Amino acid sequence: MALDRTYQELQFQDPHVYSDLNNRQLKVLDEPVSQGNYQNLQFQDHQTSMNAVRSLRRSEKGLRRWRATAILSLTLSLVATGLLVASVLRNVLHKLPSCSSNKTCHSLLQQLKAAVCTSPGRICEYCARNWQYHNGSCYFFHFVPTDWSSSKQRCEQMGAHLPVINDEEEERFLEDHGAAGFWIGLSKNEVGIWTWVDGTTLANKTSFWNKNQPDNKGGTEECVLIFKKAVDHRGWNDDSCNKEKPGVCEQGSIIYHDEEAPAESGMGARASVFL
Repeated sequence: MALDRTYQELQFQDPHVYSDLNNRQLKVLDEPVSQGNYQNLQFQDHQTSMNAVRSLRRSEKGLRRWRATAILSLTLSLVATGLLVASVLRNVLHKLPSCSSNKTCHSLLQQLKAAVCTSPGRICEYCARNWQYHNGSCYFFHFVPTDWSSSKQRCEQMGAHLPVINDEEEERFLEDHGAAGFWIGLSKNEVGIWTWVDGTTLANKTSFWNKNQPDNKGGTEECVLIFKKAVDHRGWNDDSCNKEKPGVCEQGSIIYHDEEAPAESGMGARASVFL
């Protein structure tokens, strides 16, 4: 009897509990607040998108202004550079016809080179007539034999110097022209140290002595010549400075101002400048 009653009470309570839960669930689902939240979310998403678009447009405007400023600055710089170059060219070319020595002319041409050879990638390395170009320098081979001092003096009169060899590439270039032997700018100074004509000592540079050289044969060999007689018989040899040998002069490459075509040039061309 007690069990039947308890069961009936539970049956009576269950519909009420179920009804109450169902009503609560419906209230939660039917709350107008959730619709407002969804509308707010939609509005916020729209605002975020609009802000992003405005920011992008501002960035594009700033980029356009920056480009315009950069182009204007570059244009003004090029104009200023062009005026400066033109001024230097007029000054140098006015003096060139009356320059009194090879050394003075070479100095003027170096100024001309500095004025017009500043553009990246622009080739402005030229040599005068009968000079051969190699790696930024010009070389003049004079085949009339003279002693070392006379050969040195001749180069200086041309605004050049006996060659100072800095690397193997330059050494091989000169060897290919010096089968019979040429004087180079290396000799012993007053205290017996091998010294280049630019004042640097051999100890600070690479050497290319031939086998068993220097030998100072007879105690009088204080100057150096370069030669190439075979693949394994080439390089430097010390010799008496009084012997007469052909010579070679070196100077920095230049822009050669001449309207005529060159008879010989390492670059195969000559620069002509007109204003």
